[in-house]
Amino acid sequence: MNMSRYEEAVEAFQNGQHDLARRLLEIAPESDGRAWRMLGQMASGGHGEPADPAKAAALYYRAAELGDGEAAYNLGAMYATGRGVAKDLAAALAWYQRAAGLGDLDAVMNVGAMYATGEGVAVNLDEAQRWWRVAAAKGNVPAMLHLGRVHAVDRPDPVEAAHWFLEAAKHGNQEAAEATLALVEPLQRIAERGSTRARTLLGVILMAHAGNPMGAVPLLAESADEGDVVAKRTLAFLLEHGQGTMRDVGRAMRLYREAADGGDEIAAFNLGVLYGAGLDEVPVDLRESSHFLRLAAEAEVEMAYPVLGDRLAALGEHAEALRWYLRAAEGGDPKSMYVVGCWYRDGVGCDRDLVQSVRWFLAMLNVGSADGLHEVHPLVARMDEQQVHQAAWLAHRPSAAAALLAVRNG
Repeated sequence: MNMSRYEEAVEAFQNGQHDLARRLLEIAPESDGRAWRMLGQMASGGHGEPADPAKAAALYYRAAELGDGEAAYNLGAMYATGRGVAKDLAAALAWYQRAAGLGDLDAVMNVGAMYATGEGVAVNLDEAQRWWRVAAAKGNVPAMLHLGRVHAVDRPDPVEAAHWFLEAAKHGNQEAAEATLALVEPLQRIAERGSTRARTLLGVILMAHAGNPMGAVPLLAESADEGDVVAKRTLAFLLEHGQGTMRDVGRAMRLYREAADGGDEIAAFNLGVLYGAGLDEVPVDLRESSHFLRLAAEAEVEMAYPVLGDRLAALGEHAEALRWYLRAAEGGDPKSMYVVGCWYRDGVGCDRDLVQSVRWFLAMLNVGSADGLHEVHPLVARMDEQQVHQAAWLAHRPSAAAALLAVRNG
């Protein structure tokens, strides 16, 4: 598989060969929006030429018209700041919206912010929330925080605020975790009026952020009796670990299963882990484990991907295992990257593919692990130069190709 002119240009640029990169981009197909965007980036940053923001804007326009979301975003930023073009917030909003439609998540956030603050458009908090919900659905933590703040301050709704702050806290955001504590009293008042959701959220906050699992148990038990799957899953966790209550793995398993049957993907993940953990109370059952982990993985619970890969590998179902290891590797899991590299090298669950093998061993460097490097050099010795360049490109480390070939060629 030959590298495109754009890919060759990126490698040249990363090796400091700016003039070569520009020449390659200029002979790239006119339909390649990436090439026009990169020419714009070089003009904007003054790489190998004097910085020329106006020229950059024109190049970004050509790229954006060809469907390049990053170029559309860059145009939005230029109109927002007046760099290279006359400042025009309405135009900035339009380009951010174009970029958002092309999948740029930063643009989605900026559109929401502009509607919230009235930049280039009348203030419209409903529209701001609509855009932030799109970003939050893709795991964007700042969007979750914005939504939490809207419902904590601008449009007070403790239940919605708690939901969004807890979502952000799941991703490790400390500000959101602390913000949940201010919602304890309002949630208590709403729960006392019979709101199952408020009671459940209050229980989760007490358990996860207030250091009071004992206080969470009766709240969660009441909501679980009313059929709330989040309450069932959270109460099951407390029972599994003996937090705030006596340890009862059997009851925890029943609650996890009820929650999983009700569509809760985290409960399915926890069941899958337990069926493979070898606990005295839960005999190992790799089929059941794989079943529940697959439910979680298909619902895009990322932590399920490598565990499901392990279970399927143990069952000898290597082709499907590789598929889930690849999902985990694409998400940055170094252990899965290493497994994928080995399996492509050895033809486990797939045909042998040295390009893909080297790609994943090199990609481990992107997440701070050098554990795959010792596997790379023997493979490079069996590859031609084009294959080495392709593997390095796929690993997002195009400049590594020259170093690998230099070592191979002595």
